[in-house]
Amino acid sequence: MKIQKEWQVAIKNFLPISAVAITAFINDSPELALAMYSAIGCYGIYMDANQEDTNKFIKFIKDNPEAFTATIVKTNEFKKGFVVTFGEYLKSRSRKKREIIQRIFLGFTTEKDKEDFQLEKLYSTLANISLEAIKYLKFIEIEIIPTTKEPPDPNPEKRKRFITEFITEFITKDKKNEDLDKEKHKLNEISSELVSLGIWRNQYYAGSLGKHPVKQEAEFTKFGLDFIKFLDTTSL
Repeated sequence: MKIQKEWQVAIKNFLPISAVAITAFINDSPELALAMYSAIGCYGIYMDANQEDTNKFIKFIKDNPEAFTATIVKTNEFKKGFVVTFGEYLKSRSRKKREIIQRIFLGFTTEKDKEDFQLEKLYSTLANISLEAIKYLKFIEIEIIPTTKEPPDPNPEKRKRFITEFITEFITKDKKNEDLDKEKHKLNEISSELVSLGIWRNQYYAGSLGKHPVKQEAEFTKFGLDFIKFLDTTSL
């Protein structure tokens, strides 16, 4: 079904730059029309001001027909998620973060229980996290987690050692004093950021008697483990 003439005129007047691409998208994917109309109402100015990103988001939707099926996209939960996601995508200044937004949205789209999917929290965390911290999380996922005998667990009672202990052990190997100090300082800075974002949680426990009676380490939270699932990109 072709887009109604009244809507074509309205879109062309409201979005003089992006009208052609958006109209073609709605004609090709009429099941997404209502979601797109809502996105236009909320972020029309962003769409025209960021035509290239608008086109890339539309292409992303078209390139994943197995995820964006008619059954899924007709639900209210999906439509609301679509509007939120389109806005976050257009507002993000980072290409790397826009790639992660796409992964998060695919995860949301294929999740059966969309009500409990922390879409807004994931986007908020992504907006506030530094690219340096994202790269550090990838370093942990690639270099640290595979070497541990126990996977990260947000339950401290199930942990014999915490993630920061494994990191410290890794960076201590074959490092000169000057380099080691830099790595430890970097770990402290990243740890503070990740704790503030809710990706890590500080853990306190008794150390050796008479030496560091209370030790502080950090471990992934459940949310943090969910967050790193969407960071799999070779461009970082």
